[in-house]
Amino acid sequence: GAVVSVSGHSCKRGETYAHEELIHPVRMVTALVRVRGRAEPLPVKTDRPIDKTLIFAALDALKPVVAEPPVRIGDVVLARVCGTAVSFVATANA
Repeated sequence: GAVVSVSGHSCKRGETYAHEELIHPVRMVTALVRVRGRAEPLPVKTDRPIDKTLIFAALDALKPVVAEPPVRIGDVVLARVCGTAVSFVATANA
């Protein structure tokens, strides 16, 4: 269950990424949510990477969300996704 060695990387950052990817893979997640009274959806993203196994559950949790204007970049649209410390935040103004 432990990483013994990593090869093929050209920098320390690549080695770190490979270790993390093998032990605890995480991803930033982007999506769109509806905005009350507007046709254009609001782009959102997680404020930090979320466990890769929770991506689809996080997107399901976001489905019923309807943002209430005004929304500013960085506003939390959905907090504590799937019981984690990760939140979805706005990446545009609406």
